[in-house]
Amino acid sequence: MKETANIVKFHRKVQLNIGLIIALFVLAYVVFHIFSYFSKSSVKYYEVTEGSITQDNFYRGVAMRQELIVNAEEDGRCIYFSGNRSRAGVKSLICAVDSVGSLASTLSSKGSDYNLSTSELSAARDTIFDFVSAFSDKDFQEIYPFMTKLSENLSTAYGRKAALENRDAIQSAEASGSFHSYYAVRPGLLSLSSDGLENLSEEGLSLDILKGNAYKSSSFGTDRDIKTGDPLYRLITNDDWSIAMQISEETYETIKDSSYLTVRFSADGNDATGQVKLIRIDEQPVLILTFDDSMDRYADYRYLYVTLMLDEKRGLKIPNSSITKKTFFAIPKDFFTNGGDTKESGVIVKNEQETGDPSFVNPTIYYDDEEYCYTDDSKLKNGDVLIKDGTTQTFSIGSKNDEKEGVFNVNKGYAVFKLINILFSNEDYSIVESGTNYGISLYDHIALNAGNIKDGSIIY
Repeated sequence: MKETANIVKFHRKVQLNIGLIIALFVLAYVVFHIFSYFSKSSVKYYEVTEGSITQDNFYRGVAMRQELIVNAEEDGRCIYFSGNRSRAGVKSLICAVDSVGSLASTLSSKGSDYNLSTSELSAARDTIFDFVSAFSDKDFQEIYPFMTKLSENLSTAYGRKAALENRDAIQSAEASGSFHSYYAVRPGLLSLSSDGLENLSEEGLSLDILKGNAYKSSSFGTDRDIKTGDPLYRLITNDDWSIAMQISEETYETIKDSSYLTVRFSADGNDATGQVKLIRIDEQPVLILTFDDSMDRYADYRYLYVTLMLDEKRGLKIPNSSITKKTFFAIPKDFFTNGGDTKESGVIVKNEQETGDPSFVNPTIYYDDEEYCYTDDSKLKNGDVLIKDGTTQTFSIGSKNDEKEGVFNVNKGYAVFKLINILFSNEDYSIVESGTNYGISLYDHIALNAGNIKDGSIIY
């Protein structure tokens, strides 16, 4: 018992475990970066590709032609002997008005008993094929007008055959004064519709007519009762015709030096080239295209939807969300001199306290022109005073600025502003010029949303 009483206890010396400290440091580092990753906003990037944008110039135009309306000179029942959109020569029989009505009814009822010729059947088949080829779901409302026109054309063809078979009865009725035949007063293209715009010309154009909001048209069906003064038929007497359309200011600037333009008609997908004339109505730009062909195809249309086939713009294709603006300091070129340790070009900045020597600064040049070099505030600040080497002439930074469009290049993991020269834009994308100084290149990575970052921001 006495021996144990002499035992002395020593405090154990604490020893540092280097391995544990390193492990804790690594853990803290990992936790910090995991937290930073999930807490910061994610920056998505877009890889610059080569592409193109076709300018979307879709317009509604009003047709202007040399047209003649022939009206009835008596009351009665009308029957047609020439078909819609058929060519009429001088003295071609177009229609007749039966004051009594019995002969017209007889001719109309007998018409369906006759067989159509091969050419007439072929014309009907072509009409159906043209409509079906250009038809889409959005054109559903055009089905019933098409069916009406086709029925009228067939009825006219039957009436023409009935007239040939009943020539004697017609001559007898004409002699008695109860049957009045109408012949073409001039050669031209026959149209069995009217809309009140037959005398429309450039001088009569207005924005209301171009918009066509209150437009109404009526077709002339065969075997109908008419009154004196009612229109019988429309005759288009010249193959030259025009389309007038209100266009955007951007389109006006694009085509103002053009002499001819090609358009694509939505009615059938065909193209035609017209001579350009630009005017203004109530300060709004209006394009008038004059054609010397294609009139026959669109004789039944007063308003036509067309696409202007402008040049396709090619270059580097980028999303519009990547585009931002940046303000630059403009520095006169003659304020640059060679100096510093590397003898690179830079500027001399006057000491603010005027107690020390001026400092030499080599700013980053983003672009230049004949008079100025343009830089940002990374090395110079607003209000800095520059001294022209060898003189007492000074220039204040910020006295002349310029704003330019650009994108943030993120190839190196941080945002670097790069200038762009936009050739063309639509709602979603822009085509920018390639191969420019201080600009972007094919396959560069740029920030997808420029509004989320700043120049110099660390991306990853």
